[in-house]
Amino acid sequence: PEAAEAFLEDLLLRVRPRAEAEALELLRLKSRLGLPGGDPAALRPWDRVLLTSHAKAEASGVDAVAVSEYLSLENAFEGLALVLERLTGIGMVEEEVPPGAAWAPGLRAFALQHPEEGRLGLILMDLLPRAGKYPHSAHFTLRSGRRLPDGAYQLPIAALVCSFHGSQGSARQTPLLLPSELETLFHEFGHALHSLLSRAEFQHLSGTRGPKDFVEVPAKIFEQYASCADVLPLFAKHCHTGAALPQAVANALQRASAVFSGLDLQHQALISLMDLRYAGPNPPEIGDRDLFLKHGSLEAPRGWEHRFNHFVDYGGTYYSYLYARCLAAEFWRKHCAGDPLGPAPGRALRVMLGQGCAGDSIALLQEILGPGAIAERGGGWAPSSEACVAALGD
Repeated sequence: PEAAEAFLEDLLLRVRPRAEAEALELLRLKSRLGLPGGDPAALRPWDRVLLTSHAKAEASGVDAVAVSEYLSLENAFEGLALVLERLTGIGMVEEEVPPGAAWAPGLRAFALQHPEEGRLGLILMDLLPRAGKYPHSAHFTLRSGRRLPDGAYQLPIAALVCSFHGSQGSARQTPLLLPSELETLFHEFGHALHSLLSRAEFQHLSGTRGPKDFVEVPAKIFEQYASCADVLPLFAKHCHTGAALPQAVANALQRASAVFSGLDLQHQALISLMDLRYAGPNPPEIGDRDLFLKHGSLEAPRGWEHRFNHFVDYGGTYYSYLYARCLAAEFWRKHCAGDPLGPAPGRALRVMLGQGCAGDSIALLQEILGPGAIAERGGGWAPSSEACVAALGD
């Protein structure tokens, strides 16, 4: 925990100047828009999401709902298949859901097939909302991979469960995804690849069954393909005309992802650090806002704990997303900058995914990212200051 806390405090220190500048810009935007209710001279915590989404759209000139016309669910599946095949040579082939495997109507099944390695596993996708469904997006391992007594390998089965509402008009036969939903799908698919492509000897060390701050790294790497301007036009096609997403729009979407990213990163680091401290030996009092007053660029929120729904399922490990974001930025800088769909990132991903969680994850990341990506902090290991800088610039 000391290593994670040192990492978060370093990140908060580095992001503060950018977050302060962004907060002033949002305050000017709030005043210019003349939003009803509230003090136009103050920036409240609940202003951040509304104003940053408005600012992103204004800065990029792109309407997310209009872009969704290029992001049908079928196109998204084609995008996953295209990226996977270009990187690894592995095909993604739709097939019938196995008898007895469906827990609800509308599931889709995709097998992963390599021309030399053969069948590698199966992904079941349950992506649309329905009454009573688990509301969050998640990856579940239904059957882990393991070495069988006869030497064969038990092929894994994974499930992706999401509730994509998409844009207006998504009730059509082929739903349309918002750019943020496409990013979520690629993220969860990265987890599924970890489950399906690892070849650990024992099932409890296969796939994502390991340190959370390691298993989030491949998912964070893969999600970046959903907003990569070099990749989007290859599969994003208009739902009526079939025309590819214009390159200028793809470039604008990629730029928009970095707009006001300082405040977003600061917010996530603050709740990560508070989550870590609540899970520690001397938790702060409920309602304590000292951390937000010390490191935050917005008004310290009251009752923030009631809005943080990851206390139960993360319990002190929410920092893993930022840990992974830093290391994914390093991966992208080292392996993807020249050709994001080339053989170099594909080979590195196969190495990262191959051992599951059966080996030394720190040594593996140092091998793939270089020794400078991870540093000793607080008696443990965490992303280096250089990796933090890479995350700030992504």
